[in-house]
Amino acid sequence: MMSNQGKHSPLLDLFLRINTNNSRIDSSVWDFLSIQDTYKLRVLSKSTRDALEKVEYNRCRDGTDYLVPFPGFPGVLLTPSDVKNGAGLFTHQLASLKAMHKAENNDTQFGALRGGILGDAPGLGKTITMLALIASTAGCKPKEPDEFYDNEAINEHWKIMRVNPVFREEILKSLKPIRDFINVNNPKGYNLFREVAEFASPPYSDRRFPTVGAFEAFVTSKMKGTVPASTIDLFRMKVVAFKAGLDKRNRRLFNNPIGKRMMLERNLIPASTNLIIVPDALLEHWAEQIRRHIKIEVFADSIDGHGCEGVVYIDGVGDISTARFPLNHNSSKPMLSQFELANYLIVLVPFSRIEEQNYMRKRRRNEDVILGTDLSTASRSPLLRLRWFRIIVDEGHELGEHEAATDVTNFINDLASERRWVMSGTPTTGDEDSPDFTAKGLDQLQRLLLFLRHPKYGMSCDGQDPSVKHKRELKKELAKSAWNDDVKIPFLNKIESGREKLYKILHEVMVMHKKEDINLPKPIFKQGEVTIFIPPSVQSTIVDTVHSAGNDTAAYLEAMANLGVSGRRLVSEELRREIELKCKGSARFDLLLSEY
Repeated sequence: MMSNQGKHSPLLDLFLRINTNNSRIDSSVWDFLSIQDTYKLRVLSKSTRDALEKVEYNRCRDGTDYLVPFPGFPGVLLTPSDVKNGAGLFTHQLASLKAMHKAENNDTQFGALRGGILGDAPGLGKTITMLALIASTAGCKPKEPDEFYDNEAINEHWKIMRVNPVFREEILKSLKPIRDFINVNNPKGYNLFREVAEFASPPYSDRRFPTVGAFEAFVTSKMKGTVPASTIDLFRMKVVAFKAGLDKRNRRLFNNPIGKRMMLERNLIPASTNLIIVPDALLEHWAEQIRRHIKIEVFADSIDGHGCEGVVYIDGVGDISTARFPLNHNSSKPMLSQFELANYLIVLVPFSRIEEQNYMRKRRRNEDVILGTDLSTASRSPLLRLRWFRIIVDEGHELGEHEAATDVTNFINDLASERRWVMSGTPTTGDEDSPDFTAKGLDQLQRLLLFLRHPKYGMSCDGQDPSVKHKRELKKELAKSAWNDDVKIPFLNKIESGREKLYKILHEVMVMHKKEDINLPKPIFKQGEVTIFIPPSVQSTIVDTVHSAGNDTAAYLEAMANLGVSGRRLVSEELRREIELKCKGSARFDLLLSEY
């Protein structure tokens, strides 16, 4: 990559940089890379890797340049209107994003608390802040659960099974998702699949596939271009299932909550999708904010960079690239499958859809019991079949308002995700003058920790099997009891240990700004004049009504002022002169207004 002058291109210059004193990156580099490309780069130079950890954000509203975690906030506030108006994130939003990045990366182990509560006061731009966080991790997938089995034990059993023709059935079962996809969507790929299936079916008389991993890698490499990644994920899930069956010594782990959760989430489809659950009344708000302030084509899988499909899906509406505003939400519109949902960066779902999905789950569970079908899979919603990258609940204080958790709350708590956020300017609600306001607020906070899956005061999700409901309720009671003993009771009794523990927890999960703590620029008010077209028939009605009302000049002037004729032209100059000449005023404004 050399230019005509013999110099390195900016991209090559970046990856060859050895000057550790200069951590700034030439902005022209990003013209060569898509969002997906940036996460696939292999950086061998430590100095380059260090340089890539931070990028410069030069659109802050205070005029200062800041270094932010790579890759910054691509596409945020970069729509043509935003660029024209010089839009950018405020200082307090960058501070919130820094704290949120820390909260998501303090502990990256599987099952760790990664997320928190974004509690900025109303009006401080929580929606844009959260969209910036989403943009900063676009293309990332959730961390894969640890392997809970002993690979040596599995490989010992594999050596026996690979020469046993009886094991052919297990191998063909693992290949079933690939076969099903090809039969329906890609018949031309059947011959290739048949070759792979025949080659991979035991017994193996030669040295092929010495380990389970070798078999998995072979199938993946052969079928990668023929079936989508989601189908490969289903194949891998099947492999995980028979791996677990080969290792008999670790069955004790399945009685452990963490082990159950590992097994559950290894059987879900990993997705880089962010699920945003919002009150029905805020669905339009979120869609409008995304449309106005996110340059969607930055995240699209298109070669020319102009496509906008496959980035944001609005439940009950469709792809945002084809949506009409104001939205025409259709609650009866079927939900997409888990495979289709997994292809989006953002999925917007209203609470009413959660209620519907929970109702369907309960109904199917009853049918499963009657029919004797598999409770662990048959009753699941598409929302429960994915391992989301991030779940965000707007107005999330509703998760903590009710002492007896609602069905909607339980459904949301069952969703699998690597990262979780509650958005609310009022994380705790109630009457501040009530004597038990503090106690109720502490209870609400603990219930939010259940959703966030706090290791001690929350709860891990270990499956949706209704047969273990009583065990889950017991775990919730244990978490609540620990909270009461460690935090609530000492705090209410004004014991220092209670205050210290509450402060530590809030410092860990809460990101919050108050309006009085920051210096926001004063709003700019612009006066404008708007001319509104009034049909001739309506104009005639106005003239006739005012004319028939009498000659009360004061009432006429009041009526015209209320109509906006004085100061703003709601009617044409010709109509105004006609009214003045013909009517000379009117006291019947109510009648005029009703006719208008």
